[in-house]
Amino acid sequence: MSENDILAGGGFTANYMYRVANWFWVGANVNWQLPSDIHSFLWREYDFDGTANDFITSTRNRFFTFAPELRFSCHNSKRANVYFALSAGYGIYSAINKDFPAGRSLDAGYWFWNITWLGVNLNLGKKENFILGFEVGTGFRGAISIHGGYRF
Repeated sequence: MSENDILAGGGFTANYMYRVANWFWVGANVNWQLPSDIHSFLWREYDFDGTANDFITSTRNRFFTFAPELRFSCHNSKRANVYFALSAGYGIYSAINKDFPAGRSLDAGYWFWNITWLGVNLNLGKKENFILGFEVGTGFRGAISIHGGYRF
């Protein structure tokens, strides 16, 4: 790895949505990401006598958040739903720096948000109770997410 390399990993989101009206849903998300990203920095410093010292810093980030969600359906049919959504909540962000003794961590609470610009659910199966879909958005759930589920 070289200076400023960033490796992105996936996350896990569980949510529950309740349909209040044909076009309006309310629910909540629980999101966990480990690692959300890993930053690694490598640099070399030279002393006056010409000797070199190499330094490596590595930080691993992760977070856990709970966020209520409002979802607005634009198109509803028997086989598909098209929607956009807004969610915001409070989460705990943790960074572990491997250069510190015993991997000392910095924990802090932050407000997180997510805007789903476009979401599509396909209803599959004999009773249309299996769901397969994707979302394109901005925020704590990432730019693109693929999901599956079961409608009770």
